[in-house]
Order: sequence, then structure tokens, then C-alpha cells
Amino acid sequence: MAITLTPLPPNFGKAETPGDGKVNLAKILAELQASILATSQEAVMRQARGVLGETFNVAACVGSLAMVSGVVYYNALPLLAGQTITNLTLFVQAAGVSLTLSKLGLYDASLNRLALSADQGTAWQSVGNKTAPMITPYIVPASGLYYAAAFATGASTMPSVTRGSSGSIADGGALGSGAKMFGSQTAQTDLPTTGVMTTSIAATQFMMWVAAS
Repeated sequence: MAITLTPLPPNFGKAETPGDGKVNLAKILAELQASILATSQEAVMRQARGVLGETFNVAACVGSLAMVSGVVYYNALPLLAGQTITNLTLFVQAAGVSLTLSKLGLYDASLNRLALSADQGTAWQSVGNKTAPMITPYIVPASGLYYAAAFATGASTMPSVTRGSSGSIADGGALGSGAKMFGSQTAQTDLPTTGVMTTSIAATQFMMWVAAS
């Protein structure tokens, strides 16, 4: 497979102050990383779709599962430094009925809430892509693993959303002390300020497709 790298900028790796002759190694590494990422097949595909990051490639979706009222679903989301997260999007495959609250939010690796949407009203009571604007857009300070969280409550039918892996994957796909790819938190009334992801395997745990833009 042939890979064509984007030409590096003329000032690649040079210090910010012209003429001092110093080489900024951190700048070299950051620009090299950006150049490689910009030309990867996955990055090209996401850019063409208007996506900054997603929990997994949308082509890997294997079906849908119904959300459970009062459960927060945490889904690992890789993001890059400098990205501005304005929206989070999920796909509703089977509409909810009589929802009382529905939200999406962004959390860091320690499950501290970074951004959240307003209540989505009746949006999840119909089928299709559901894009929720963040109340305050979030600028990613450092590349790494974040979590997109989805939450809904209702006394009737809960929406079914597009998903990948489910609770049959032990400990959310974590190896040893590694980060879990997905998990849940029960008995909530809203997206918490600080989340606590359960370590048990249950039907309420599955990884849903969520995209950041």
C-alpha cells in the first residue's frame, strides 16, 4: 500500500525566533505526527465526512441496542490537541417515546465532565443522525483518550442507538490496567459532573457510535 505524505511546511522544526539557529524537537515531533495523521486513510475518511473523531469507524457498527432510563453510557473517543469539539452525534435506529431528558457530553480520561449539550427534547423520538451542540465548545488541550457520554430518561420506550461491541467483551476491552473502551453508570438523573464507570459486565454496557465535530 502506497502512502503519500503531505509536504512539510517551510518552517518545519525551526525555532519561533528567526535566526537563532536552534531546533525545536517538540515542534518537529508535533508537526510530523500531524503530517502522518493527515494522510492516514482513516483521517482522510473522517475529514471527508466532517468528523474530528469517533468512537469507532461507523462501518464497524453491528446493530443497535435500547438505552436504559437513568443510565449514562461512556464511550472512548480519541481526540487530538487543538481540536474544537462543537457537536456530538449519535444515530437513533429505533425512536424513543415520551423521553423526559436526553443529552450528550464529553468527559476526560478520569471522567470529569468537560462539555455537555442542552436537553435534546423530542429529537431522539425519531430515527436518524442526532447532532447535539455543546453548550460551550471545548478545545482539546492534549491528544489522548476522552469519553463521549450519552444519557436519557423516560417512562415509556427508550431509543435504540447504533452500537459496536456489547457487554460480552470483558471489562470493556481493557487489558490489565488499560483504559476501558466503554462502560456505564446507573441510577443517574442527569450527566454527572464527575462520572464513575462500572466494572461489571451487564446488558446496560455497550459501545455506541458517537462522532465529534
